[in-house]
Amino acid sequence: MATTITSKTFEDGYYIPTYRIGSIKGTTDKTSITAKLSCEQGLNGNIETFFSTTLYAFSGNVELADVGRLIEEYFRLRNYASSTITIEFDDVSMDIHCIYCECDLGVDFYPQKSLFSMLDVQRVHADSAITFACRNTGSNNFAVKMVGHKADGSLGVLEGTFTRTFTRESATISVSSVIAYATNSSNYEVGDDELVDVLYFSVSYGDLQKVYYIMKDPEYLTFNFTNMFNIPEYLDVVGKVKTKTEVSRDTAVCLGVSVQYNQETTRSYEVETAPMTDAEARSFFQLLASRDIYIVANGDEFQVLVTDLTCEHSNDPDSLPTVKFTWRFADRRPALFGGDIAAMLYTKGNIFTEQYSIEFD
Repeated sequence: MATTITSKTFEDGYYIPTYRIGSIKGTTDKTSITAKLSCEQGLNGNIETFFSTTLYAFSGNVELADVGRLIEEYFRLRNYASSTITIEFDDVSMDIHCIYCECDLGVDFYPQKSLFSMLDVQRVHADSAITFACRNTGSNNFAVKMVGHKADGSLGVLEGTFTRTFTRESATISVSSVIAYATNSSNYEVGDDELVDVLYFSVSYGDLQKVYYIMKDPEYLTFNFTNMFNIPEYLDVVGKVKTKTEVSRDTAVCLGVSVQYNQETTRSYEVETAPMTDAEARSFFQLLASRDIYIVANGDEFQVLVTDLTCEHSNDPDSLPTVKFTWRFADRRPALFGGDIAAMLYTKGNIFTEQYSIEFD
């Protein structure tokens, strides 16, 4: 009896979520065999073996357990969302083209026809960015349909094609570029009524589509986080923020004089979000549980840590869920920006020249 892999084969060319890859079993007439996991697109584009072990046979059977988690660990190391993994039992091998997925989405999840995001509809702002994540079919063209007002106040529609490069099964489009496209006269035929603004737009890639509503909240936070598919994703958070500063230090008395030393300053931000839809609340856990979270401020991204979180749901039909969480910068050195954090607190000196808003009051 030669060595064989008895686990079910995976259809070539189709994504398999890592949560569906459990144990790989086989049979052998040997006392032990060598099991390896390799990636075709490894370091520097070469085949890379990232796991190897010896399996000892029991009644002619061998088993490599929890293969999906081993692949996830490697994908996190290399910042991959998908790749082809080769499983070897001695000289017998099997290829799996898998997509990273930390959560069990059940048997109904079909990666070939699904967005790699929990939201099909998302709220964004004019200065933020969007991540469109799905299976890369080889095309870099995205169809964008924009809906906005014409000069006479009526609604109009403009369609365009945006070319973006796929990175980690996703492409990033700035909302400002969509608005600029819609308000650019050169994108219209002679005699067409031009749009003066954009209310919402949709992005399509093949059969997949996602809708983005442009909100006008004066104050909001933009987070860049790694979602459950190991893909960076942007999320705008509207709500109220409380800034807390704590200073800890030790005191010693020398010759009757008190001296303070070992001073450490901790600055944290408590966020209570505005009411959101159930779909937004269900997807919010990806931000709070992400291994990598960054806040976009002053044109840069700063790594942050979520230190406390509470999600409050109610069965009251007149109430929408809210989320409370506290975050701080990952660096021990407090970060202070002009006017505190841009897009969090007002930076204008004369508050009476602006319309009052409850967000971040």
